[in-house]
Formats: sequence, structure tokens, C-alpha cells
Amino acid sequence: MSSDFTAPAPRHTAAEPGAIDWDYDPLEVIADGIVHLTGACLGFIAGPVLIVLSLVSATLLSIIAVVIYVWGLLSMLSLSAAFNL
Repeated sequence: MSSDFTAPAPRHTAAEPGAIDWDYDPLEVIADGIVHLTGACLGFIAGPVLIVLSLVSATLLSIIAVVIYVWGLLSMLSLSAAFNL
């Protein structure tokens, strides 16, 4: 039984053995940028809202926890966007 299937040849080859060659389609890059910027923008809107809501109805320990959470969330979203864009 023979197989007529052959894998398509890569469009580019990696510069070094074992190196990863990122070969993204331009539309993938645009979609990635839209997703990262949307997430960052929504995070920068929702983060302060979450802090204000905790200030209104939470204990001091809960407020500190929310501030740490929001700081971590915004850091992650910002650094991810900066790295991927």
C-alpha cells in the first residue's frame, strides 16, 4: 500500500539547527495585534473599576488583594502586547 501524500515544503528554513522559524501570515499578525490591544484596553478599563468597587464595599485586606491582582493583570496584558507586537 503506497501513500501519495507528501507534506508541503516549508517556505523558509531556520537559520540555525533547532531554531524556530516563525512564518506568520500577515493576517495572523493583524489578528494577533487586535486581540492583544483589545485585551489591554479592556484590562485598563476594568482594572480601575474593580479597584473602585472594592474600595466601596471591601475590607482593607481585600482591597490590597484586588490592587495586587489588577497590577499583575495589567502587567501581564501590557508585557504580552509589547512582546507580541
